[in-house]
Amino acid sequence: MGAATDFWIPLEMWTERHPLLRAFGDVLAFWLLFGGVALASYTSHFAQEIGSTLLGLLAVFFTRSYAGVILAVRLDDRRPPEAEKLPNAALTIYVLIGLSLVVAIAAQGARYTNAAILAFVALAGGCRVLFSAWTRQIKPETPKAGDIVYNWFDSLVVGHFAFLFGGVVLAAYTSGFAGLIISALLGWLAVFFARCYVRAIPPTQRLIDRLRPPAHEAEKSDLLPAWALATYAVIGLALVAAIIAQGGAYDTAPLVFVAWTSGCRVLDYLWKRQTDPETPNALDAFNDRLDTLVAGHEAIFGILCALFGFVLLSGGVAVYAWQSGVTLITAEICGAACQSTPGFTIAAAAACGAAAILFVALYTRATLAAQRVFIDPWQYVRPEPKPESAAKWVVAVHVLLGFVLLFVMTGVGQMQIPHKLQVDGDGPEGAGLLLGWWIGGRIVLGFFWARWRRGETVVRRIATPRAS
Repeated sequence: MGAATDFWIPLEMWTERHPLLRAFGDVLAFWLLFGGVALASYTSHFAQEIGSTLLGLLAVFFTRSYAGVILAVRLDDRRPPEAEKLPNAALTIYVLIGLSLVVAIAAQGARYTNAAILAFVALAGGCRVLFSAWTRQIKPETPKAGDIVYNWFDSLVVGHFAFLFGGVVLAAYTSGFAGLIISALLGWLAVFFARCYVRAIPPTQRLIDRLRPPAHEAEKSDLLPAWALATYAVIGLALVAAIIAQGGAYDTAPLVFVAWTSGCRVLDYLWKRQTDPETPNALDAFNDRLDTLVAGHEAIFGILCALFGFVLLSGGVAVYAWQSGVTLITAEICGAACQSTPGFTIAAAAACGAAAILFVALYTRATLAAQRVFIDPWQYVRPEPKPESAAKWVVAVHVLLGFVLLFVMTGVGQMQIPHKLQVDGDGPEGAGLLLGWWIGGRIVLGFFWARWRRGETVVRRIATPRAS
């Protein structure tokens, strides 16, 4: 067996133990092949939108058909195809065809460089698609990568909640219907409406049963009624279509479709939760998946999560400090020396991010002391280990402080530099600040809280005298 296929043996052995990752890789390779060819055709002005899409589909069809041709040529009674890997000659021919196209595009001139790069990326994805198609040819029982990824995602109801919320938010914001904060409220209202809608289905169904003729006996079923799903779909499409028509942005149709599809799945889940209380909570099921994924690597994932929180908190505050003019005000207060120093505004923004981490650490220390002095004696009567998760009131105050920080930084920038700077807390940077403070700051808060809680337990165990 040649070096070309020998390279893939360790990768194939590793992905066989992780079928989900292999499926994600196959799906990603499919989109690299399709998107690379389509974008290369479009950016090189070889075809328009529809023609580029058809060329992308043709590249996928050619790759999969090529695997079938290879199998048909190599079929004989002496060497069963199930025992063979992809032939080196077949892979070499496929790569040469792709490279010839890349060279042909690059030879057209410097302005076709991007198209050549996209074609090369498509060739890399096509090689993986070819391996996947070959496997499907010799082993027809192999499940499709798209089915594996879809079933995995469909089982994560939290993802459908996120797509419903995010789809409505992006549709409202990109269409110009509302600002970012109002769009976020609309996304929350979409989820809230789904919950209220499910609660209204049983009384409506009873009313429908009463209006039916007595001779008509409806079959009892635990499934979501078809009329309820159809009505929800029509309401959702009508509301989002109104948003698009109001803003005049019809490019948000894919977002509308994603939000509507995920909303139907959310509706089905909420109906199951209402008819069968034993249905697991979506967040609990998601946490169980994460625990299974993290099992055996808790320390590494804990470090990565804490690092992500620190970066998100400091980055969100630093970006908004630079955008809101806080760094410019700092330079003016410092004087001409700071204003003439290269990179001073960037350093000031980074200092604001570091100050945010320091503030969260001090806030955690202060609230933990208040929790220990005023709340723990009443909440925990017996001497027992205290929970390492931050108290709810601490998290709630932290969320409110995010709004205070946004308004203060925005107000300072508008008052100090009214004619030099246009500051909008409702813009993307303001949302970045809030998300950095809420998500990143929440992770940092939990990190310090758990660490100092464990320190309290150790100190108390050491200080407790032994009974004689």
